Amino acid sequence: MQGKMFTYVTDNGNKKSKIDRILVSANWMNLWPNASLTALPRTLSDHQPPILNTASHDFGPPPFRFFNSWLMKPGIEEVITNSLHSHQVYGRPDQILKTKLQNLKKDLKEWLHENKHLENQHDNTLISQLEELDDIVDQRDFSDDEMAKWTHTKEQLQAFEKTRSMDLQQKSRAKWVKLGDENSAFFHGYMNNRIARNRINGLEINDTWHTDPPAICDEALHFFKEKFRTVSPSLSGQDLFTGSVGNGAYIRFWIDCWNGNKSLNTSYPDLFKLERNKGCYARDRCTGNGIYSQWEWNWIRPPSTPDGLHQLQQLLSSIQSVNLNDSNDSWNGPMTLLDHTP
Repeated sequence: MQGKMFTYVTDNGNKKSKIDRILVSANWMNLWPNASLTALPRTLSDHQPPILNTASHDFGPPPFRFFNSWLMKPGIEEVITNSLHSHQVYGRPDQILKTKLQNLKKDLKEWLHENKHLENQHDNTLISQLEELDDIVDQRDFSDDEMAKWTHTKEQLQAFEKTRSMDLQQKSRAKWVKLGDENSAFFHGYMNNRIARNRINGLEINDTWHTDPPAICDEALHFFKEKFRTVSPSLSGQDLFTGSVGNGAYIRFWIDCWNGNKSLNTSYPDLFKLERNKGCYARDRCTGNGIYSQWEWNWIRPPSTPDGLHQLQQLLSSIQSVNLNDSNDSWNGPMTLLDHTP
């Protein structure tokens, strides 16, 4: 039950109880796993009437999950290998890994959509073959060829059913239960029970019960932003990897760590505030093709305060030996995830 802890409260508040309930069957819960029970305001009564809601709220697409049954499908290894090697990705190793995984997810979804369409066609063909063989056995016994066809067709259908049972098992997150045959009804019930238990049907925000998904999502985002608002410098992505400038095409001038142990936006915060393009790359600022003193800035307004001028002097002194060349930028860190080259 959501909204309130009790459905019966005396006027003096000394006695509280969940005396009002709604009974449903297991089959009913399998049909409506998203159902929710909410206690309404009691106003002048000592009872808070519960309301059963079967409406489904759209919180957006579910997160992507990789199912173990996919490893049994032909062609999965080629899809993964081609996806990881066909996309050209540049940047820091952690950015490369993120982009490659995003591309892999997209390629897997396309492959699964095509594969599912072919599997459904094949499944319908096998079922039609079994129906034809059933009509034959009603009239006479199977011949040797028909018996072999019946056995082979049934084995193929059982293989399809096995992959479906594996998906149900993984969705339910239950240990495999040995009851002679695969108990798919058990996994359906277990999976729907998890959906009902984990689903957020409403949230109390500023003493008001909200059921609309946008308000719930905004409150959850605000909550975790506050929890992770302060990040230890030792855990920041800029400190995990240090870049070595080559042609300056993939190292961000201010944000990435490439000139010393800190990023330039950390060392020169007053200058970073004045930067118009905060995500610019090293070659956007060093335009001399190897000439040390040729730097091009894009300020919102030129540095004019004592601190700003002092930081500009320090910055020019620290980057005076930077020399761009024709080689690619490279990254060094505690561990090498992926190379920056495709």
